[in-house]
Amino acid sequence: MTGPAPLPTDEDVRRVIDDLRAVVEVIAGLPAMAPADDAEARRWAEARAASVEQTWSQLQPAMAAGEASIFGAGIQALGGETVPLGDAPPSMDGAVEDVRTYLRRLAVDADALLDPHTSPDGTVSAPAEAALADSLRRVTAG
Repeated sequence: MTGPAPLPTDEDVRRVIDDLRAVVEVIAGLPAMAPADDAEARRWAEARAASVEQTWSQLQPAMAAGEASIFGAGIQALGGETVPLGDAPPSMDGAVEDVRTYLRRLAVDADALLDPHTSPDGTVSAPAEAALADSLRRVTAG
């Protein structure tokens, strides 16, 4: 029988925050990737960029405050729930594939961070949540 999974470390948290930043940056850069002569693609890209930037601006203070549950919700939101990609105009296919690459990395690292401590009902264990909160405060402070 194995013991409980190791608690989240600052490095684990830093990796996921770096992944989140990368997702934000690539989505925020979508308008620059939209063809200048494709108004539909520009509108689509600008809407996605605005959505992700708003979510990120709300998530940053929560991370600094060590709000582990909001951090988890932010991962889900930035991981695609509030930034749908399936309705992208065909001219944005390459850019969308770039975003999906970053989203896959985020999913792998977030799962490694949270899944070992999450019960079937989606609740993170109290010790893991406390360790995550402490790591969030330390990582975002420096």
